[in-house]
Amino acid sequence: MERLRALASDGVLPKWSSWFGEDAMGELVPDERLRAALEREMRRLPLSYFEVEASLPDGWDGRPCAHLLLAAEPCRESAADAGRRGWPVVEIPGARHLATATDPTAVTEALLGLERRLIGPADTH
Repeated sequence: MERLRALASDGVLPKWSSWFGEDAMGELVPDERLRAALEREMRRLPLSYFEVEASLPDGWDGRPCAHLLLAAEPCRESAADAGRRGWPVVEIPGARHLATATDPTAVTEALLGLERRLIGPADTH
């Protein structure tokens, strides 16, 4: 939060694409046209968005859940927590934080695989 507060101006953060330095988006999304399209869609968020803790209903994690790990850092601990809960965890090798945009086929295949693990094969009768 300290880092986010330093980035905010009048309680509003800059677009996410600028939070990690000039080269970060180029590394995450090498395709210039795709990167420009993503950056155009990014919205500035109020700092307060990150200061509020979401309340969760009792038993929310008793439903079928899974975890798709796109970026080992900083998300490894979230994946470990999911594994401790007994949820299936899948990591796409070599994927990065914005894999939903840069490798949508791999993300879709991983999500469909997790769905099959959660609900089993579709009934063919």
